[in-house]
Amino acid sequence: MRWATAFGGFDRYWQAFRKHPRLQGGFVWDWVDQGLTRLDDDGQSYWAYGGDFGDTPNDRQFCLNGLVFPDRSPHPALFEAQRAQQFYQFQMLEQQPLTIEVSSEYLFRTSDNERLYWNVALDGKAIAQGEVELSLAAQGTQKIVLGDIPELKESGELWLNVEVRQIKATAWSDEHHRCAWDQWRLARPLTLPTDHSDVQAQSPRLNEHNDAFSIEWGTQRWQFNRQTGLLEQVVAG
Repeated sequence: MRWATAFGGFDRYWQAFRKHPRLQGGFVWDWVDQGLTRLDDDGQSYWAYGGDFGDTPNDRQFCLNGLVFPDRSPHPALFEAQRAQQFYQFQMLEQQPLTIEVSSEYLFRTSDNERLYWNVALDGKAIAQGEVELSLAAQGTQKIVLGDIPELKESGELWLNVEVRQIKATAWSDEHHRCAWDQWRLARPLTLPTDHSDVQAQSPRLNEHNDAFSIEWGTQRWQFNRQTGLLEQVVAG
């Protein structure tokens, strides 16, 4: 099944809205798909819409471009919208010690039901973690020092992950509902250069053909079209 999110580049639009106070948009046009369950010739159910009932004219795919399906199960676009519109924004200030700033986009309420959780993960495994009470006024900011990056005993991808969860259930959410999150890469895996000692002593070699030039160096080869000058082929070992 295919559907349109109806808001391509949604996160980039919201970056612009936050940068320019007089710019507004990002409003969700269609919350739920307008479709009905039907069975195809093989007895498989599908969401029918946009002419599937023989109606002409019809709205075609514009009936099925919401954030949730007709049965209210979520589209992937729903999670994109949640991430772009989250009410808490984060900024990395320093890496040593790990220091972040949390900003609230709530206009009237304080962070009286939220707590920040964080972890430093090496190749996906947490090696340090903690939690911090948030104390944010409406539209306020809070600087939080998380501590030093743990000493690494092995190479790998190191990430700082933060998320804000609600402490208590509300009328619309469960206890510990995640309402905002972000992450930053702190380090990349250490990689040693490949040993090219067997080919470094060689010079690149130019070969001429009827319709192409080729350049060879060790086990690598690049071929260019003589007429257009375009690269046509690459052989890398």
